[in-house]
Amino acid sequence: MGESMLGAMAVLMKNFYKYAGTDGDNASMSKAELRDMLTTEIPDMVGDPEKLKAFFAGMDGDNDGQVSFNEYIKLVGCLMVILKEMMS
Repeated sequence: MGESMLGAMAVLMKNFYKYAGTDGDNASMSKAELRDMLTTEIPDMVGDPEKLKAFFAGMDGDNDGQVSFNEYIKLVGCLMVILKEMMS
């Protein structure tokens, strides 16, 4: 594949800060920022807006209306499991 695991992690971190910073606060992602990230970066995995709303609620572990970096990492793990299942 040519990409290192360290390089992949750096891309994931840069991606978080790219979208989290669009509202001026790069410490977390709002629902709109998360939606923008998902629809831009992985549009084939984004479907029904109601499912996206439920997905956001599930990712917002502390129910503060934001997705922190730690919550984002959990999101990435969930997306990888979904992708693996889609490719099987």
